[in-house]
Amino acid sequence: MNNKGQLLIESLVAITVIVISILGIFTLVSRSLSLNRVVNDQYVGTYLAAEGIEVIKNIVDTNVLTHCEPWNQGVNTAGEYQVNYDTQLFGSQTLTQTNGPAQLNFDGTMYSHYSGGQPTKFYRSVTLDPITANHLKVVSLVQWETRGNANFETVLEDHFYNWRPTGINCQ
Repeated sequence: MNNKGQLLIESLVAITVIVISILGIFTLVSRSLSLNRVVNDQYVGTYLAAEGIEVIKNIVDTNVLTHCEPWNQGVNTAGEYQVNYDTQLFGSQTLTQTNGPAQLNFDGTMYSHYSGGQPTKFYRSVTLDPITANHLKVVSLVQWETRGNANFETVLEDHFYNWRPTGINCQ
């Protein structure tokens, strides 16, 4: 029986199996990290779209509760707008009409359309569509591009109604 070289062949097979296993693990980890970035971007995009709708909701509520204005004042003109977390009708930060989504900047704590901060890959617009005098449709769109030129977008829609009872006494 001739066993010369058997140890060498067994060692090569074992090393090959180990290398293939390690490469498989590295591929799995790399793919996992890449998908983690995609999921993180989807969370950010969804929250930015929700923030766009929330800003309009705050304007409607402020009109009614604080300023005793018509419920849809300032949001009753159809079009696409830039909104920021502090957008309001009464003060310095008002709605800005735009032609399509505008790039958001990140200042370390907040995303906004204000200059300053780092430009991000996220673009947002909020579309106002007054359906009737008592019904407003709001669509918030956030778009972004990831590595590999994959394009993503999140679209959220909400409807607001004139909930203030008629004949309310504003003072």
